[in-house]
Amino acid sequence: MFDVSTLAAEECFQIILNHPATGEPLEGEGGKPCAVTVYGPGSKPFAAAKAASSNRAVKRLRAKGSVESSAEEDAAATASFLAAITKSLDNFTYKDGEPGPAMFRALYLDPGMGWLAEQVNNGAGDWANFTAKSPKP
Repeated sequence: MFDVSTLAAEECFQIILNHPATGEPLEGEGGKPCAVTVYGPGSKPFAAAKAASSNRAVKRLRAKGSVESSAEEDAAATASFLAAITKSLDNFTYKDGEPGPAMFRALYLDPGMGWLAEQVNNGAGDWANFTAKSPKP
């Protein structure tokens, strides 16, 4: 009989970044791929980030009487969520900052780096990327 637990999601996935104009994989020093390792939807850090996002929405509802938010609030919420699920930046840095939640959030909030945030958001939102048998790019 098939054991469905063999398809349990892995905790992390490495999202290989592509150049925003050419679509070619970005390479760091020594030709190593530039990537962002993120916690996936089956992990505790991802669940905590989702809960924090939901809590902010509830707080906004209580304060404003509505869950509607501005574009700036949406960008800040997305940046906070992505920063919380980012485990590491692999083979690149951002403005020579110290890797960690504050630097990750600044990266994801930078309007000029929207292409990177979009790639990370898309990769992190796909359960298939975290499934043990999923094809890796």
